[in-house]
Amino acid sequence: MNFNVVLISFLFIFQPFQVLYSLGEEVKEYDLKAAFLYHFTKYFEWQGLEEIPFFEIDILGESEILEPLKEIAEKKLVFGKPLKVKKIETLKQIDKPQIIFISKFSKFEISGVLKKTENLKTLIVGEEEGLCLQGVAVNFVIRDGNLRFEINERALKIAGIKPSSQIMKLAVSLFGNRE
Repeated sequence: MNFNVVLISFLFIFQPFQVLYSLGEEVKEYDLKAAFLYHFTKYFEWQGLEEIPFFEIDILGESEILEPLKEIAEKKLVFGKPLKVKKIETLKQIDKPQIIFISKFSKFEISGVLKKTENLKTLIVGEEEGLCLQGVAVNFVIRDGNLRFEINERALKIAGIKPSSQIMKLAVSLFGNRE
């Protein structure tokens, strides 16, 4: 996995977010998704981060992303703070994460997750077709064999999270109002 982390880091530095999903057996889909989630922290702006002791990413549902994210969390900081990765079994466990990743195997209704995270300034990330249309802010999709992402601008505005212009240019699709 160490080689994969180095390879993924190299790809993000020299070709941000243009990572091939079909790179081969060595780089797996969820290793890439974990790297994307980590790098999203550099392209979105959250308010109030100076007040928190750690940057938290919650995982809803069974997902292979958990282990690669935990490996990243052992080695990386986000805004100078430790990265905490937590698997969520019930919506009651959601406290104030900065990112929530909704697995395609999650049993949670999107509407329930959105209601639970109202006013939390949480970036909601999914991995199923159509989730941006349901209110998720960022959604992983496969396009022409490449791992890409869509962005719902309205969901970002509601969450109070500001995207960088670079991340907006890299999105394969944009949804929501442009105000």
